[in-house]
Amino acid sequence: MLKPNRKRLSIDQDSAPGNRRGCLVTGAILGVLAGFIVGLFVIPPLINRYFADNPIQPGQPYEAENAEITLQTVSVVGEILEVELTIDAFSDWKPVHTDFTIKFPDAEAIEALPVDPDVPLTGLTFLAGQSRTLILQFPRFDLSIQGIALILDSEDAQFLFP
Repeated sequence: MLKPNRKRLSIDQDSAPGNRRGCLVTGAILGVLAGFIVGLFVIPPLINRYFADNPIQPGQPYEAENAEITLQTVSVVGEILEVELTIDAFSDWKPVHTDFTIKFPDAEAIEALPVDPDVPLTGLTFLAGQSRTLILQFPRFDLSIQGIALILDSEDAQFLFP
């Protein structure tokens, strides 16, 4: 019978499996850094792409619960900014002036001014089947700011300014 040709190897303490933690620590640090970078730079654009508000373009109708609303024009009259909307009411609807706000890119918001009895188109009472123009009045501001939107709070709708 042949003897197996075996050689006994000595195990160094430095190469023992229990002492090789440097790779695990380095891998953990790199994993945390990669997760931080993905969380900071990759996730927010994906969320904005799939869950961002879809602003309504001027002239494009928006179908709300009680009416179809279309942003027509924005004009300045003295110290007042007038926003003209066309509203086709599906059912009786009586919003209040605080339902309409203008939102700026820096998250500042301005509420519409209360109804002016001297301007009949500022009335906020709509009957079912009625189609008419509504003029919302706001304090004047700089219209050259980009990203301004008219917000209808009860519907969470955003109309882009023309």
